[in-house]
Amino acid sequence: MLRWLSFIGVVVVALTVTGCGTKAKELPPVNEASQAAPDPKEAMNKAMQGMPPDVRKKMEQNMPK
Repeated sequence: MLRWLSFIGVVVVALTVTGCGTKAKELPPVNEASQAAPDPKEAMNKAMQGMPPDVRKKMEQNMPK
């Protein structure tokens, strides 16, 4: 009996330490409709910032219009 009580005590302490008993508020759900899709050309320009100029020109030629 004492073994079970000490085991339950260890479990309670472990859960308390990990934060399972905190009163932290939950995060609100994300409204996906409010997030705007990024502009594809702007995203491509950002991705090509560190590329050498010759590789960048080839990539820009192959970009869809």
